[in-house]
Amino acid sequence: MEKLIQLYDNKYLRSLIQLVPLGIGSAVDVYIKEIIDKIWSERLITFFDQLIEGQIELTDNLIKSENFLHNYFSTVRVVLNTKRREKIILIGKLFNTAINQNIVNKEDDFFESNLKILDELSFTEIEILQILKKLEEKTSPTEEHKNAKLKANQEIWLEFKDIVNNRFGINSNSLDEVLIRIERTGCIYIPRISANDYRPYCGITTNIFSELIRLIKA
Repeated sequence: MEKLIQLYDNKYLRSLIQLVPLGIGSAVDVYIKEIIDKIWSERLITFFDQLIEGQIELTDNLIKSENFLHNYFSTVRVVLNTKRREKIILIGKLFNTAINQNIVNKEDDFFESNLKILDELSFTEIEILQILKKLEEKTSPTEEHKNAKLKANQEIWLEFKDIVNNRFGINSNSLDEVLIRIERTGCIYIPRISANDYRPYCGITTNIFSELIRLIKA
Protein backbone atom coordinates (compact mmCIF):
# COMPACT_ATOMS: atom_id res chain seq x y z
CA MET A 1 0.00 0.00 0.00
CA GLU A 2 2.89 2.35 0.79
CA LYS A 3 4.24 1.94 -2.76
CA LEU A 4 0.81 2.79 -4.13
CA ILE A 5 0.60 5.95 -2.01
CA GLN A 6 4.01 7.11 -3.24
CA LEU A 7 2.72 7.17 -6.84
CA TYR A 8 0.49 10.18 -6.20
CA ASP A 9 1.20 13.72 -4.97
CA ASN A 10 -2.42 14.68 -4.29
CA LYS A 11 -2.92 14.61 -0.51
CA TYR A 12 -6.63 13.82 -0.79
CA LEU A 13 -5.98 10.93 -3.16
CA ARG A 14 -3.39 9.60 -0.74
CA SER A 15 -5.99 9.74 2.01
CA LEU A 16 -8.40 7.74 -0.12
CA ILE A 17 -5.75 5.13 -0.89
CA GLN A 18 -5.09 4.69 2.82
CA LEU A 19 -8.78 3.94 3.30
CA VAL A 20 -8.77 1.04 0.82
CA PRO A 21 -9.70 -2.17 2.71
CA LEU A 22 -7.07 -4.70 1.63
CA GLY A 23 -7.28 -7.16 4.52
CA ILE A 24 -6.92 -10.68 3.10
CA GLY A 25 -6.51 -12.66 6.30
CA SER A 26 -3.53 -14.08 8.14
CA ALA A 27 -4.32 -17.64 7.07
CA VAL A 28 -3.51 -16.90 3.42
CA ASP A 29 -0.18 -18.20 2.17
CA VAL A 30 2.43 -15.41 1.94
CA TYR A 31 3.17 -16.14 -1.73
CA ILE A 32 -0.53 -16.14 -2.63
CA LYS A 33 -0.98 -12.92 -0.67
CA GLU A 34 1.80 -11.27 -2.71
CA ILE A 35 0.07 -12.30 -5.94
CA ILE A 36 -3.27 -10.96 -4.71
CA ASP A 37 -1.65 -7.71 -3.56
CA LYS A 38 -0.06 -7.29 -7.00
CA ILE A 39 -3.36 -7.90 -8.82
CA TRP A 40 -5.28 -5.52 -6.56
CA SER A 41 -2.57 -2.86 -6.75
CA GLU A 42 -2.64 -2.92 -10.56
CA ARG A 43 -6.42 -2.56 -10.57
CA LEU A 44 -6.29 0.30 -8.07
CA ILE A 45 -3.58 2.09 -10.05
CA THR A 46 -5.80 1.93 -13.15
CA PHE A 47 -8.67 3.41 -11.12
CA PHE A 48 -6.68 6.16 -9.38
CA ASP A 49 -4.92 7.12 -12.61
CA GLN A 50 -8.36 7.74 -14.06
CA LEU A 51 -9.22 10.00 -11.13
CA ILE A 52 -6.04 12.02 -11.74
CA GLU A 53 -6.84 12.26 -15.45
CA GLY A 54 -10.35 13.45 -14.63
CA GLN A 55 -8.93 16.25 -12.48
CA ILE A 56 -11.41 15.68 -9.69
CA GLU A 57 -11.70 18.30 -6.97
CA LEU A 58 -11.46 16.70 -3.54
CA THR A 59 -11.86 18.60 -0.27
CA ASP A 60 -11.57 17.76 3.42
CA ASN A 61 -15.33 18.11 3.86
CA LEU A 62 -16.06 15.82 0.93
CA ILE A 63 -13.81 12.90 1.87
CA LYS A 64 -15.07 13.02 5.47
CA SER A 65 -18.76 12.86 4.53
CA GLU A 66 -20.66 9.63 5.11
CA ASN A 67 -22.33 9.62 1.69
CA PHE A 68 -19.03 10.09 -0.11
CA LEU A 69 -17.24 7.40 1.89
CA HIS A 70 -20.10 4.94 1.39
CA ASN A 71 -20.01 5.42 -2.39
CA TYR A 72 -16.21 5.37 -2.43
CA PHE A 73 -16.02 2.05 -0.59
CA SER A 74 -18.71 0.60 -2.88
CA THR A 75 -16.67 1.71 -5.90
CA VAL A 76 -13.40 0.28 -4.58
CA ARG A 77 -15.06 -3.10 -3.95
CA VAL A 78 -16.22 -3.18 -7.55
CA VAL A 79 -12.77 -2.15 -8.82
CA LEU A 80 -11.00 -4.87 -6.82
CA ASN A 81 -13.37 -7.48 -8.26
CA THR A 82 -13.08 -6.28 -11.87
CA LYS A 83 -10.60 -8.03 -14.17
CA ARG A 84 -10.84 -5.98 -17.36
CA ARG A 85 -8.74 -2.81 -17.26
CA GLU A 86 -11.06 -1.19 -19.81
CA LYS A 87 -14.01 -1.63 -17.47
CA ILE A 88 -12.07 -0.24 -14.49
CA ILE A 89 -11.46 2.87 -16.58
CA LEU A 90 -15.23 3.21 -17.09
CA ILE A 91 -15.75 2.84 -13.33
CA GLY A 92 -13.19 5.59 -12.78
CA LYS A 93 -14.97 7.84 -15.27
CA LEU A 94 -18.29 7.21 -13.50
CA PHE A 95 -16.75 8.13 -10.15
CA ASN A 96 -15.16 11.24 -11.68
CA THR A 97 -18.53 12.46 -12.90
CA ALA A 98 -20.16 11.65 -9.57
CA ILE A 99 -17.60 13.85 -7.80
CA ASN A 100 -17.60 16.71 -10.31
CA GLN A 101 -21.42 16.85 -10.38
CA ASN A 102 -21.69 16.31 -6.59
CA ILE A 103 -23.69 13.13 -7.14
CA VAL A 104 -21.41 11.10 -4.92
CA ASN A 105 -22.30 13.16 -1.85
CA LYS A 106 -26.09 12.97 -2.11
CA GLU A 107 -28.44 11.03 0.13
CA ASP A 108 -30.18 9.12 -2.69
CA ASP A 109 -28.90 5.91 -4.27
CA PHE A 110 -28.57 7.32 -7.81
CA PHE A 111 -24.81 6.76 -7.99
CA GLU A 112 -24.91 3.34 -6.38
CA SER A 113 -27.66 2.20 -8.75
CA ASN A 114 -25.57 3.15 -11.79
CA LEU A 115 -22.47 1.58 -10.24
CA LYS A 116 -24.41 -1.66 -9.70
CA ILE A 117 -25.52 -1.71 -13.34
CA LEU A 118 -21.96 -1.11 -14.52
CA ASP A 119 -20.75 -3.86 -12.21
CA GLU A 120 -23.31 -6.36 -13.51
CA LEU A 121 -22.48 -5.72 -17.17
CA SER A 122 -19.43 -7.41 -18.66
CA PHE A 123 -17.21 -5.22 -20.83
CA THR A 124 -18.37 -7.17 -23.90
CA GLU A 125 -22.01 -6.54 -22.97
CA ILE A 126 -21.30 -2.83 -22.62
CA GLU A 127 -19.74 -2.82 -26.09
CA ILE A 128 -22.76 -4.68 -27.52
CA LEU A 129 -25.09 -2.05 -26.06
CA GLN A 130 -22.93 0.74 -27.45
CA ILE A 131 -23.02 -0.85 -30.90
CA LEU A 132 -26.82 -0.97 -30.79
CA LYS A 133 -27.07 2.60 -29.49
CA LYS A 134 -24.83 3.88 -32.28
CA LEU A 135 -26.91 2.05 -34.90
CA GLU A 136 -30.07 3.50 -33.38
CA GLU A 137 -28.83 6.93 -34.44
CA LYS A 138 -29.55 5.83 -38.01
CA THR A 139 -33.23 5.24 -37.28
CA SER A 140 -33.74 8.49 -35.32
CA PRO A 141 -37.45 7.99 -34.55
CA THR A 142 -39.12 11.29 -33.77
CA GLU A 143 -41.46 9.60 -31.29
CA GLU A 144 -40.39 8.53 -27.83
CA HIS A 145 -42.91 5.68 -27.65
CA LYS A 146 -41.35 2.23 -27.33
CA ASN A 147 -43.34 0.78 -30.23
CA ALA A 148 -42.14 3.52 -32.57
CA LYS A 149 -38.54 2.90 -31.57
CA LEU A 150 -38.94 -0.87 -31.94
CA LYS A 151 -40.39 -0.48 -35.41
CA ALA A 152 -37.53 1.83 -36.39
CA ASN A 153 -34.92 -0.58 -34.99
CA GLN A 154 -36.14 -3.40 -37.23
CA GLU A 155 -34.26 -1.61 -40.02
CA ILE A 156 -30.89 -2.03 -38.30
CA TRP A 157 -31.38 -5.28 -36.37
CA LEU A 158 -29.77 -7.59 -38.94
CA GLU A 159 -26.83 -5.21 -39.24
CA PHE A 160 -26.56 -5.17 -35.45
CA LYS A 161 -26.44 -8.98 -35.27
CA ASP A 162 -23.85 -9.15 -38.07
CA ILE A 163 -21.55 -6.63 -36.34
CA VAL A 164 -21.78 -8.47 -33.02
CA ASN A 165 -21.11 -11.81 -34.72
CA ASN A 166 -18.09 -10.48 -36.62
CA ARG A 167 -16.58 -8.65 -33.64
CA PHE A 168 -17.27 -11.11 -30.83
CA GLY A 169 -18.10 -14.39 -32.59
CA ILE A 170 -21.58 -14.41 -31.06
CA ASN A 171 -24.10 -15.96 -33.44
CA SER A 172 -27.79 -15.10 -33.59
CA ASN A 173 -28.98 -17.78 -31.16
CA SER A 174 -26.25 -16.99 -28.63
CA LEU A 175 -26.93 -13.27 -28.95
CA ASP A 176 -30.54 -13.83 -27.92
CA GLU A 177 -29.29 -15.39 -24.69
CA VAL A 178 -26.80 -12.55 -24.12
CA LEU A 179 -29.51 -9.92 -24.61
CA ILE A 180 -31.82 -11.69 -22.15
CA ARG A 181 -29.06 -11.47 -19.55
CA ILE A 182 -28.42 -7.79 -20.34
CA GLU A 183 -32.15 -7.09 -20.08
CA ARG A 184 -31.98 -7.85 -16.35
CA THR A 185 -29.96 -4.65 -15.87
CA GLY A 186 -32.68 -2.54 -17.49
CA CYS A 187 -30.32 -1.32 -20.24
CA ILE A 188 -32.24 -2.94 -23.08
CA TYR A 189 -35.91 -3.58 -23.74
CA ILE A 190 -37.02 -6.63 -25.74
CA PRO A 191 -40.75 -7.24 -26.14
CA ARG A 192 -42.01 -10.71 -25.32
CA ILE A 193 -43.07 -12.59 -28.46
CA SER A 194 -45.49 -15.52 -28.30
CA ALA A 195 -44.46 -18.92 -29.62
CA ASN A 196 -46.74 -18.61 -32.66
CA ASP A 197 -45.66 -15.09 -33.56
CA TYR A 198 -43.14 -15.25 -36.41
CA ARG A 199 -42.77 -11.52 -36.95
CA PRO A 200 -39.16 -10.28 -36.79
CA TYR A 201 -38.26 -9.04 -33.33
CA CYS A 202 -35.74 -6.49 -32.13
CA GLY A 203 -34.80 -4.58 -29.01
CA ILE A 204 -33.99 -1.01 -28.04
CA THR A 205 -31.57 0.53 -25.57
CA THR A 206 -33.28 2.27 -22.67
CA ASN A 207 -33.03 5.60 -20.88
CA ILE A 208 -31.24 3.74 -18.08
CA PHE A 209 -28.38 2.91 -20.45
CA SER A 210 -28.41 6.42 -21.92
CA GLU A 211 -28.01 7.89 -18.43
CA LEU A 212 -25.20 5.48 -17.59
CA ILE A 213 -23.31 6.43 -20.76
CA ARG A 214 -23.90 10.13 -20.04
CA LEU A 215 -22.33 9.77 -16.62
CA ILE A 216 -19.35 7.85 -17.98
CA LYS A 217 -18.70 10.29 -20.81
CA ALA A 218 -19.42 13.53 -18.92
